Amino acid sequence: MTTRKNTKKTQRIVRSDEYKKDAVKLSETWGVTEAARQLEVQATQIYSSRNGPPPVS
Repeated sequence: MTTRKNTKKTQRIVRSDEYKKDAVKLSETWGVTEAARQLEVQATQIYSSRNGPPPVS
């Protein structure tokens, strides 16, 4: 029988709307990849902030 390791999930960081707007502005100046590198976030997070939330049906 195998035993499970007690691993703790990483807690998500919730960023404010103002932070997201600033990240998008920064990406317009530097480019998404460099802005993500500077802010230490994934580029997809900036793309998602730029495109806004998906529409609600």
